[in-house]
Amino acid sequence: MAIEAHILVVDDEVGMRDMLGFELGDRGHKVDLAADGAQAIEQLERAEYDLVITDVLMPNVDGVAVLKAAKEISPDTEVIVVTGYAELDSAIECLRAGACDLIQKPLHLEDLLSSVDRAIEHRRLRVTARLYQACQEMLGSGEARSLYERIAATAMELLGADDVSVMLLDSDRCLRIVHATGIPEAVQAETRVALGERVAGRVALECRPAILPAALSDDPRFEGLDSYGRVRSGIIYPLAVQDVVLGVLNLNRVHASRHFRRTDLETAGIIAAQAALALRNERLAQDLVASERMATIGQFAAGIVHELGNPLTYISASATLAREILGSLPRDAEGSCLLASGDLRDIQDSLSHVEQGVDRLGEIAVDMRRLSRKEEDSGERFDVNEAIRTAMRIAGPTLRRSAETSTELGEGLLVIGSSGQLSQVFLNLLVNAAQSLETVPGKRGKIGIRSWRDAGKVLVEVTDDGPGIPPHHLSRIMEPFYTTKSREKGSGLGLAISREIAERHGGSLRVRSRACEETAFTVSLPAAPPSG
Repeated sequence: MAIEAHILVVDDEVGMRDMLGFELGDRGHKVDLAADGAQAIEQLERAEYDLVITDVLMPNVDGVAVLKAAKEISPDTEVIVVTGYAELDSAIECLRAGACDLIQKPLHLEDLLSSVDRAIEHRRLRVTARLYQACQEMLGSGEARSLYERIAATAMELLGADDVSVMLLDSDRCLRIVHATGIPEAVQAETRVALGERVAGRVALECRPAILPAALSDDPRFEGLDSYGRVRSGIIYPLAVQDVVLGVLNLNRVHASRHFRRTDLETAGIIAAQAALALRNERLAQDLVASERMATIGQFAAGIVHELGNPLTYISASATLAREILGSLPRDAEGSCLLASGDLRDIQDSLSHVEQGVDRLGEIAVDMRRLSRKEEDSGERFDVNEAIRTAMRIAGPTLRRSAETSTELGEGLLVIGSSGQLSQVFLNLLVNAAQSLETVPGKRGKIGIRSWRDAGKVLVEVTDDGPGIPPHHLSRIMEPFYTTKSREKGSGLGLAISREIAERHGGSLRVRSRACEETAFTVSLPAAPPSG
């Protein structure tokens, strides 16, 4: 069965034009007719066609010009050229310009109809392949661009939209703009649309898409709403997974004169479905990262309590000593203490020790806060060594039990992202190194961590001289849930999450290992640009 398409027939012979219009219409296609090349180009600028059938030899503007205009205005439009033998040179030029087929006069109707079916199917397959590839890229997590930018870029490329915005439901069940190509950032930040309000709110409420401007007058959902202003044509599609609405995708043609078609709505539906799936996966990944982070904190709870105990004991002993010194001081007739210089020095030393203990407690509190912070802090500018030191302090008891640790940290290693997330990465790598050393009986190994800058990158390397990673494990250790540890020591998510965090920061996580010599994990991150 033929696929319904929108076809433009261009021929200066009225009989040929009408015959083709009738035959193609009879097969279920929507057909427009043009009497010459100039009229055809005007129609190409106003409407989008799946296929153009054009004669080559026409007065004033010929079929070659029509073909070139079609490919410039809408590259996906297929063009069949009808030519006579004497026009062979023009026909060859048409093939070079992108015509999908040549039909020679005199016409055989069945040959033409067969060529039409092939051209429409070819267009569908090409568009489908590009749609599949774009959706795969949108679902991928390796790009530095945010997911919202990838969604917008995909929609603009595949649907010829020149204005795209992604809106998500916030905790108050209002739509807010998380990315837009044609709206000032200040307006984006202030925009909130409640469910049921305006076009986007009503589309989200009923989880049903709309094509504008036609829907404003034909769809009872939008009764009473004003015209769509600067937008010539728009598609508003809900972002939903299993009828759970996450937000709305707005696709607009502001400058392009052609309106969106029903087939565009179908394409938008595929993009929206993939976008919603990507958004859900992103949220699941964030929840997994947060869950793994809290599990990490729980794993080190005993060590953290021990780290708290040391400064608390220090504070308590110093305060007791200061109190005892004050209690033993001689007093004058009025009851005031008589301080000797030695007594004053002892009290000052005790208070200094108290201050040091309080500072250490503060450091531990900062470490815990940094490791447990939410994803909202993912745009901060910080020195990567801060995240390294946090990880080392939290892993301190484990590291001291398993190895001698050395550090070689560079200076001015600024990056942009989340210090808490990167602390989690370094903590995972340090603990993995310590645990690998524990598998070698009687060995107290060495763990090294160093940071440096190289060609616009900030690099952090964690090494150990443990047993190494066998080659058959090396290629899989960053796969989710793949682990060689016991269930008590690992879920198989630590390295997978670490790599995901590094890639989310625009970087990478790499590993190299030599049996019985060294294992090295290297985190590469983009260096922060100079502050301006």
